[in-house]
Amino acid sequence: MKKITYKMKKNLFAVLLTVFMLLFLTSCGEVPERDDFTVSRLVDFKLANYKATQYEFNSVSDFLENDSLEGNMISIVYSGKNGAYAKIVSAHTTNGKGVYYLWRALAKENNALFKSSFTSIPFLMGEYKAQEGNLYMESWFREKWFFYIESDSSEDLETIRIELIDYLENPKVINESVIEL
Repeated sequence: MKKITYKMKKNLFAVLLTVFMLLFLTSCGEVPERDDFTVSRLVDFKLANYKATQYEFNSVSDFLENDSLEGNMISIVYSGKNGAYAKIVSAHTTNGKGVYYLWRALAKENNALFKSSFTSIPFLMGEYKAQEGNLYMESWFREKWFFYIESDSSEDLETIRIELIDYLENPKVINESVIEL
């Protein structure tokens, strides 16, 4: 009887450790908590030392070529001083399946599909970072929201991520980068 109890405790410990590690590894970035926040609000998002040069709105179903996935998507390209480059993609879908498939599609494009398999809980949350040449990428999804950032500098990528999360927490605050009057 003691052997069975010991094996059960050992297996339970392994399961709990696995769940804890998975949650620790998938400590994804923030997503909007308010119901009235939409991807179109990111048009007002300003980055310090960058200027938005291109906006593109898509449907998630068109991007993934899957009519059963409903949601909206925005892609914003920024240019900065000395030829600096940044891009933000955000999507919001009606269910978690849409953002998960979108996240996996971009992970595949960035050669991070295998890596992203270990940093996600399918259809719930996930996060990955990647680098391809001189381009740095970070992406996360949680529930019905998806975010993807790329930049030509790892420092700028982290700064953009922080500014984006601050904006998601309070989109009515005007970024200091636009106060140049």
